[in-house]
Amino acid sequence: MVKMRTLSKDKVLQKGVSLVELLAVLAILSMAAASAASLVRATSPTMVLKSTRAMLENDLKAARNTALAKGIQLSVQIDSTGYRFSERQVSRAWPKGVTVIDEATQAIEVIFFEDGSSNGGVVTLSKGQQEAQVIINAISGRVHAPS
Repeated sequence: MVKMRTLSKDKVLQKGVSLVELLAVLAILSMAAASAASLVRATSPTMVLKSTRAMLENDLKAARNTALAKGIQLSVQIDSTGYRFSERQVSRAWPKGVTVIDEATQAIEVIFFEDGSSNGGVVTLSKGQQEAQVIINAISGRVHAPS
């Protein structure tokens, strides 16, 4: 409630702010908060790594489902630049700063067979000090990423 006091019979002194002024300040603050939040999220190595892991996990699950549905063998080539599918002629590049950790070879090939099983494997991604894994079970072909 805005308190008013009168100086004289003709003049009224108002204390407080108008609704328009309050809305203008809130609009400016909300725009500043939204831009600051997007900057923090965009540069967070953890968020980039989690989204990359989720993308790889979902694409591997889609490859397994395609192999099952079509009754074909489907392979996914994973290397330092990204990954490619043999069936769909699709490839994805890793985001900047994300690398694949594999001590045995330079490239990993995950094969999904007609019955849904696979050759199995573990794909370890890293960005900075953070690491994330996607695990492919050899017997069931199940793809999952531990939290």
